[in-house]
Amino acid sequence: MRYEYPSIGYSNERALIFLATDLVKTHRNLDDTEDIKVFKVKINDLKRMLDTNEILDASTTIALLHYFMYES
Repeated sequence: MRYEYPSIGYSNERALIFLATDLVKTHRNLDDTEDIKVFKVKINDLKRMLDTNEILDASTTIALLHYFMYES
């Protein structure tokens, strides 16, 4: 698990980044206001998405770069 501070200059917000493995698809219990879509993306497609700026948020970028550097 890693902590990231995406707005360190003006906020104490922090994001938790973790790697989940051996996941099993199951039923979800979403709140009425939640609209979460889950989809599979191949590793090479993720790399391309980073290269072409399709992924822009810092938390996702840092998590993926950490994965590519240390886990894959």
